[in-house]
Amino acid sequence: MRFRNSSEAAAPSGHHPHDGATGSPTLEHNFAHQLPELTAPYEPATPLPGARILVLNEPLAAELGLNADWLGSPAGVQFLLGRGTDSEARPVAQFYTGHQFGSFNPQMGDGRAVLLGERRTPDTKKLLDLHVKGAGTTAYSRPGSDGKAPLTAALREFLLSEFIHAAGVPTARSLAVLTTGEAVHRHRTEPAAAIVRVATSHLRVGTFQAARMRDPENASGLLRRVADMAIQRHFPELAELSAPERYLELYRHVAAAQARLIAQWMRLGFIHGVMNTDNTAIGGFTLDYGPAAFLDRFDPQAVFSSIDAHGRYAFGNQPAIGGWNLARLAEAILPLLSPTPGMDAAEANRSAVAAAQDVLDEYSAIYRHALDAEFADALGLDAQQPSHQHVLSEFQVLAEEHQLDVAQVLRQLTDTDANPAGLGSQAWHDTWSANGALGDNRAALRDLSHWREQWSGAQPDRELMARTNPVYYPRNAHVEEALAAALGGDYAPFDQLWDALRAPFTRRVGLERWEKPTPSPTGFRTVCGT
Repeated sequence: MRFRNSSEAAAPSGHHPHDGATGSPTLEHNFAHQLPELTAPYEPATPLPGARILVLNEPLAAELGLNADWLGSPAGVQFLLGRGTDSEARPVAQFYTGHQFGSFNPQMGDGRAVLLGERRTPDTKKLLDLHVKGAGTTAYSRPGSDGKAPLTAALREFLLSEFIHAAGVPTARSLAVLTTGEAVHRHRTEPAAAIVRVATSHLRVGTFQAARMRDPENASGLLRRVADMAIQRHFPELAELSAPERYLELYRHVAAAQARLIAQWMRLGFIHGVMNTDNTAIGGFTLDYGPAAFLDRFDPQAVFSSIDAHGRYAFGNQPAIGGWNLARLAEAILPLLSPTPGMDAAEANRSAVAAAQDVLDEYSAIYRHALDAEFADALGLDAQQPSHQHVLSEFQVLAEEHQLDVAQVLRQLTDTDANPAGLGSQAWHDTWSANGALGDNRAALRDLSHWREQWSGAQPDRELMARTNPVYYPRNAHVEEALAAALGGDYAPFDQLWDALRAPFTRRVGLERWEKPTPSPTGFRTVCGT
């Protein structure tokens, strides 16, 4: 759905229970009430009378039980920007600390983001955060900050996050992109925008680090309250356990979720770009798409982020960085892992460190198992079958050795007959060269042809492959093309690309241009716009 100006409103599809038809939707404020030490009330510095919705994710609005027409009204727009007039509203900026590019920063928090509150879905009763970024400065804004976000950055996060969701990867989602009626000055001047995110929470490793910093010995129970909220929001099955087992299991669940998430990123060729601890979600989902991008060809050293000068968050480093961030989480929660009170302090600390290290030692194995499972699904194989394991590992070797366009190769394997006549023939080579998956790389064609004989002999599950390998993929060049057009006022390419990416496994007439493996522009770099 689109609202191109404030007078437009589209009729809602279907009939869903909504509140907010004539007033603000009902929100809860659990984070603000339970963790007041980690919040600051949001007091908008300026009104935004010219704000309007540009893009609204109507299916997500329906899932949340929100009235699409009302959201597009002046009152709805102000609600989404944290400027609603409801007396029960309690928008807050969240405080957190974190390691940024390996260095600890004790003064962070939401500098241009606001937690509007938590929304309970009408059907599942699931509690989800409504969170807006780019609505203005907060109590945690850096000196000189304007609290704004560029339009192209907001639209970019919208596209990437909704593709990641459609691809089956846990993520914060995008409800809406609004223009605020202002301008923002970064490397160029463009309209200022805000993006409304929906997530299972905004608890981060940095939230735990902030709690430990403000309450080092857990004297006020702040660290425990943060941990209990994480359990309540993400791992409720742990609530019946007693301490310290409850918190050790929380750490184990967070570590496993991170391992599985990063394995999914690696299979999709996703580069997060800024894996600081404040961007590491406790719930094991993708959070913050500022400098994110996707590989054109497999390259462990690939870096697109303009702020990652030394390649700390390069594609191939992501699994190790995930483990590093988990080690920082362990440091933050050590007081919760100590055994029964009364034990010698030094001994209790050693015991807590040992328990956390045991969990951290499991991380690499869980990640490796998850990565094998990801590529097994992509290739229609069973990672548990010994005869399939060599085929899986050999594909990963070929991907790196020949810098394959993995997304295109996997989809081409999905779409072609697994047992064609004349396997390895010139005709097969010509087909693969023509579709752009391998170009004129004769060595890659030769090696992949040989590997393909082994793969086809394993009788791959083609239906599983079709459910796993997207037809449409957010190529950096395609995304930039859509954003450039939108910046010039033409939203047709953006609309088409969004249509493709939100249902990426289904090939559709009229979307052929978004299927082509167009390489990234020369010197392509991303900026941390949101």
